[in-house]
Amino acid sequence: MAKKLGGHRLSGINPLSYLGVDPSSPSNFVVVTRAPTINDVNHNIGTVWLHDKGDSALTNDVYMLVDIDNALNSGTSPQGPAIWSLIGVGSSTLVTLTGDGGGPISPDGMGNIDMLGGDLITTTGTGNQITFDLDNGSDGEIIIASTAGSPAYASLTSTGGTVTITPGSNTINLEAGAGTITQWSVVTGSTKAMAIGEGYFSNYNGTLVFLLPAVAAVGDTMQISQMFAGQGWSLTQNAGQTCFLGDVATTTTSGTLSSTADGDWIELVCRVANTDWAVSAKSGNITYT
Repeated sequence: MAKKLGGHRLSGINPLSYLGVDPSSPSNFVVVTRAPTINDVNHNIGTVWLHDKGDSALTNDVYMLVDIDNALNSGTSPQGPAIWSLIGVGSSTLVTLTGDGGGPISPDGMGNIDMLGGDLITTTGTGNQITFDLDNGSDGEIIIASTAGSPAYASLTSTGGTVTITPGSNTINLEAGAGTITQWSVVTGSTKAMAIGEGYFSNYNGTLVFLLPAVAAVGDTMQISQMFAGQGWSLTQNAGQTCFLGDVATTTTSGTLSSTADGDWIELVCRVANTDWAVSAKSGNITYT
């Protein structure tokens, strides 16, 4: 049996050979405290290399030299690179990788497994580390899927311009456009503070009192609609506010707009920031004070 000499390699003198010193058959066997590289060309094809890890807790790896190409250095012989194939795997050594589909993959003759990026993914290898990075899009873009193809970066759009979209670096700001009702709710209590861009169905057995918001921008809108017979609603104001119904106006601060019949409905739009509101549309006979 071969004897380990200094953790490096055997003498090369094989007593079983009739071809002299360092014969080509049987194959040489070397023991080294590292794995072989493409530069280890000074061995015969078929040489077996034992990577001695020098630790009783670790299992050694076994390689075989399977080829020496002619591209490493045209001025030397053999030229290389040397191709060593891992034929026996010790502990903590990669044997295969398995993804979500396709089955396991094994290293090539150089012990290498390529890690390639897919759609919107880039891989970068540094040292013994592979980093997966998401490709950059433009400011405000998001990744949107498609049943017809790969996902892609795209910008949000607003049909009819009802939402203002402002993209930024790692941000998307969405704001309801002026004159847009973005949410409707049914109100069953006796009072309700109104909010910009909201519509309300009055469903209170009595007169439901709505209060205008104190802060509003020109073009902001709100709506009130009565749901059932026998109910009613009244709109009140904050200090300094006025509502305009055609060519008439409510009394500043203490004025009101009120329903008088089933199904009465109004839409209000701010025409002077914070203070002046106009009835831009209505149904029924709306009264004012």
